[in-house]
Amino acid sequence: MSVTRFSPAGLQPHTPYHHVAVGTGTRHIHVSGQVARLGDGSPVAPGDLAGQVAQVLRNTGRALAGADASFQDVVRLTFYVTDWTPDKIGPFMAGIESVVEELGLPWPLPPASLIGVDHLFEPDVLVELEATAVSQNGDFLGQLDRAGVRRRAGRGRGESLVSSNVLLVVDAAGHPRARLRRHRSAADRPFGSHSRRARRSGPLSSL
Repeated sequence: MSVTRFSPAGLQPHTPYHHVAVGTGTRHIHVSGQVARLGDGSPVAPGDLAGQVAQVLRNTGRALAGADASFQDVVRLTFYVTDWTPDKIGPFMAGIESVVEELGLPWPLPPASLIGVDHLFEPDVLVELEATAVSQNGDFLGQLDRAGVRRRAGRGRGESLVSSNVLLVVDAAGHPRARLRRHRSAADRPFGSHSRRARRSGPLSSL
């Protein structure tokens, strides 16, 4: 395993996540903020926080799989939830628990934060999830080729590899380095022109 998760003594106990993750792999994977949308852009679970939490985890799982990784490789999860109040913790956790077995989520979760915001990029979006993972190299380039993932020329660092929401840049030594994808048009830019204003932030310390 390229990731070890643990919670040192002296930190807040009984949290549904580990406080620390140590990644020893050489491949860093950054997944852009995922929202409750299907592949055709249609909304999932409007007005249902639990349903949207489940869907953003499913979408994050798909993005990780596109980079030949899984939730077992994740070192960091950051949830953004609109109009957060403590009473929303029930449906929030219900959404996570509903997909633990389906997605093979580690439990406790990787280190995680829940950040309350005023709004996200569209009114129906209640939650957004960003993830960072670390894994071993393996035959990643070959797997991308076999999967038909689009490539483009890099700027002096080998090749850039674009797969859905994940952009990986291969350095001169052939080691992929992760970067977030830059969307090229308004239609392809999920955040639009919104500003994500944090209202209250911190770890999932109320759980």
